[in-house]
Amino acid sequence: MVKRYFLSKQGQQVGPYSVNEILEKLEATEHAWNDYIYEDSKEDWVLLLDHPLLTSKYEEGWARKPMVQISEHPYHEKKWLVLKEEKKFGPFSYLEVVQMLQEKTLMDQDCLSTTLLPGWRKVKEYEEFANSKVQQLLVEGDRHVQEVFNRRRYPRAQFEGTLIVHDNKTIFRGQSFQISAGGVGLLIPSQALLPGQTLLLHFHPSIDVPAFNAVVSVVSKCNPSNDQEMTPHRYGVKFTSISQNIKEQIYSYTSRKMEAA
Repeated sequence: MVKRYFLSKQGQQVGPYSVNEILEKLEATEHAWNDYIYEDSKEDWVLLLDHPLLTSKYEEGWARKPMVQISEHPYHEKKWLVLKEEKKFGPFSYLEVVQMLQEKTLMDQDCLSTTLLPGWRKVKEYEEFANSKVQQLLVEGDRHVQEVFNRRRYPRAQFEGTLIVHDNKTIFRGQSFQISAGGVGLLIPSQALLPGQTLLLHFHPSIDVPAFNAVVSVVSKCNPSNDQEMTPHRYGVKFTSISQNIKEQIYSYTSRKMEAA
């Protein structure tokens, strides 16, 4: 028997649909990749693009606007291969890989290879994708490169909220400086947290978003220039568990901010 799933769009539940029917609805633009699907194993709503049965289709570009591809651009050559969960994808151009890193569909711990030099290495081991190199690309790049940096899975907006962070050992008080439905930028007076670490966040209520709890994974860390323990360190974290209602409220908030900008 084909398993069927309920979907949610702007708070309205519809379905159930098979995976093939969901793909057809994505192609017909009746649903978008940032709509929600109920996953029984998690007993929670997750984004379509985060569902295990659909993520590969998202990464292949199914029912998505094509990534930036300018044939005359020096980074257009499709030579990069991606390995995720023992599955190979590609080839992709350099700019496409950068875009996937920006969208967090590709992480530093994932593996890359090239059609020219066989052998898999972690993304972080390639000098081409070091933060300094990518930032230089942003500064020096033309409008096509700028588009790669500006296109993200979720709209982001400045968000100054207060919160408590718990790493199962220590409680920290921190602040947010940016938020999206996919994650948040944090300022925490500690340099002890590391990429890949799981944290529990408790956000205090604000005018725009009510109080909420979330489980997150640290995806980036930026140390201040003086690198003192009590100086706020910048962290980028990705939501791994958050209620559908809160996620939709954050998405609504950031979309309004972007439209007003």
